[in-house]
Amino acid sequence: MASWEVTAARSRSHQVRSYYLPTVTVQGAALWWDGPLEAQLFEGNPCEDLDDAFRGICESMLQDFDEPLLLRKAATQQVGVSAAVPITGLVGVHQGHRATRALTRAAERGEEAKRAEVALGVVGAWFQSLEVRKLGQVADQAVEMLEAHGVRARAFYEAGLIGRSDVLRLEVALTGAKLDQRRARAGVELTERALAILSGAEEERLSPVDLDLSTLPPLDVSPDALVVLAEGRPGVVAMREKTLAARAGRDAKRADMVPQVAGLASYTKNWGLGTMSAEDELYLGFGLQWEVLGWGRRHAAVREASAQVYQAETGLEGMRRGAVLQARAALVEAELSQAAWEAAKVSTEQAEENARIVRARYDYQSASTTDLLEAETLLTKARTDEVVSAFDYLVAVAATQQTLGVPIRPLEGLVVASPVEDAP
Repeated sequence: MASWEVTAARSRSHQVRSYYLPTVTVQGAALWWDGPLEAQLFEGNPCEDLDDAFRGICESMLQDFDEPLLLRKAATQQVGVSAAVPITGLVGVHQGHRATRALTRAAERGEEAKRAEVALGVVGAWFQSLEVRKLGQVADQAVEMLEAHGVRARAFYEAGLIGRSDVLRLEVALTGAKLDQRRARAGVELTERALAILSGAEEERLSPVDLDLSTLPPLDVSPDALVVLAEGRPGVVAMREKTLAARAGRDAKRADMVPQVAGLASYTKNWGLGTMSAEDELYLGFGLQWEVLGWGRRHAAVREASAQVYQAETGLEGMRRGAVLQARAALVEAELSQAAWEAAKVSTEQAEENARIVRARYDYQSASTTDLLEAETLLTKARTDEVVSAFDYLVAVAATQQTLGVPIRPLEGLVVASPVEDAP
């Protein structure tokens, strides 16, 4: 859809640009009348009242006009070529061309912004599919561990070391873990189908390659670079171009208030028009048109264009500030997600060590079934938090890149120390 907007904007620019050149028009006509058109120049003898000395001369001069004068034949043809080019109107044409070129550039930047939004959506779906798969692996680990604990608990129960309630608690926990496992597997299929739709793939499902989440890509953007990049993102640039177009449109309205002078040229070829019309007609000249009384119409148009310029400038300033704020918010969200992932990673290590200790104590009957379930639940939660926070960070990195107008490559991270030299 955005690409068609660009095509339409370019077409409008080409239309306005054509007014720089003369407009050439070819006209032609072939007519059949009900009869020829003739005219009798004299009725009677105009020489009869003259003296004898002049009568003879007069009659000799008029003897060629005895026949009626042919003004038009029964069939006539005409072909003409005319050309007109604006002179003072070229100022308005130039301003109109400036406006359409700016709108074309705005449409191109708008297309880039749309593509970035689509790319961000695809990246988000890709990470969501991977996240659901990772959570499924966490659920598989939980089911596997609880099944092993269930086997051990039944052995302890048969040996009379624990009660029936301990075995039942483990079986209830295992049932819940299997339900989470089924949800995760169903989520994998749904997210892979959604990814295929968003990416426009022909396959019904897309299975992304697994990621190593032991380390995350860096993200470090200096405040100055953030402002420069945010103000240069495609959406802001598109609004800046629209502001330029509004200014050019106002100047074009002002140019309409002066007299409009145009250069004119015409050539006409005639057939069948008789002796009173030239067979070939050619003229060159100038035309003038000036609306001296329009009841304020032109002035009102200029005021309207000036109001549009003010609206565009106000919108540009608001968008510029909003872009910087949005980029800062995305960067803060990424930093918080990174801190959450680092905390979750430490929590996972601690939960794994805690679970190892509690399992060993449970084997020697120094820890209860409740202690064991709490340790396993804590471990599953820590692993889940680590996965969720890791993908939250990657999505936040992609969102930060999109708000800064740089290529969306979250796995590469983003490090910009200088607003000029190091900016992508």
